[in-house]
Amino acid sequence: MIGDAVGGWDDDIDMFKNPSVTSPDEWLITITTTDGGLKFRADDAWDVDWGEDNFPLGTGTQGGDNIPVIAGTWTIAFNSSTGDFSFTPASVGTIGPASPTAGWDDDENMDAAADHTTPGLWTGTQTLGTGEMKFRFNDDWAVNWGGADFPMGASAQDGPNINITAADLYFISLQTTNPFAMPDEYNGDFSFTTVTSTSDLFNVNDVKLYPNPATDMVTVNIEGAELAGDAEVMIYDMTGKLMQMNNYPSANNIAFNVSNFPTGFYVIQMRGEGFLISKRFAVAK
Repeated sequence: MIGDAVGGWDDDIDMFKNPSVTSPDEWLITITTTDGGLKFRADDAWDVDWGEDNFPLGTGTQGGDNIPVIAGTWTIAFNSSTGDFSFTPASVGTIGPASPTAGWDDDENMDAAADHTTPGLWTGTQTLGTGEMKFRFNDDWAVNWGGADFPMGASAQDGPNINITAADLYFISLQTTNPFAMPDEYNGDFSFTTVTSTSDLFNVNDVKLYPNPATDMVTVNIEGAELAGDAEVMIYDMTGKLMQMNNYPSANNIAFNVSNFPTGFYVIQMRGEGFLISKRFAVAK
C-alpha cells in the first residue's frame, strides 16, 4: 500500500500473504491510517497499481482513483487478482481483573503504532490493579496473548495469564508478530513501565534509524531520552525470522551491520530495563 493515509507517496507498506487460504493473491495487514488517499501496487512500482473511489469496500482497477480512507485502525484485505478490497475495524486490548475493565467480559483498547514504521506495535497508558490480565485481538479469544513474566517478557497464543503484582499507572507495550500467521505463531513481547508523570512516557517516534534505507551500517538515535541499563537488540525480517541478535551496554549507543541482509524491510526490537522499542527499516542494495 502507498499513500498519504499510510505515511506518504514515497514508500510502500508491505502487506502479508494470507496463510489461511490457498490463493497466492490474498493479502492482509492490520495498520492505523489517517484521513487521506491510498492505493495498492505491486513490487514498489507504478507499473501495476489498483484504486477506486470507494471505502471501506470496493474493487480496485489498474490506474484507478485513490481510495478515500478514513482515519482508524483497520485490518485491510486485498485480492491482487480481482482487485477486491475491504477495511474492517481492528483492535488489541487488555482484559482481566487487573485491567481497567476489572473483568473477563470487556476489553480496554490500546493504540496501534501510527508512525507506519512498526507493524504490530500496540501501546497504551492504563491504570491497572493487582491480579491477572491478558491481551486479545478484536475483542475475541481466537487470538490472545499471555505470558508468565512481569513487568516484561514474551507472550504466546493462549499463554498463561499475566500477573500484575502492583497496582499503578502503566505505559504498556505489546509488539506482536504477523497477526495472520498460523495460531501457534501468535506471539509478542510485552512490557509494563510505571508512569509517575507525563514526562515519563516514551515516544517511539523519538527513535530514529539512519541511513534508512541502509546498505551496510545502521545507527540508532534516541532523541530526548536516556534509557538506563543494557539493551538486547533483535532484528527480524517481515516473516518473523530472527536475522541478528546482540547485547549493548546502552540503548543510546547502538549500531549494527546489515551488509549481508537481502534487500527488503526489517524490524529492529530493543529490550531493556523498563522499555521495549520496535522500529521498521529498509535495506537496499
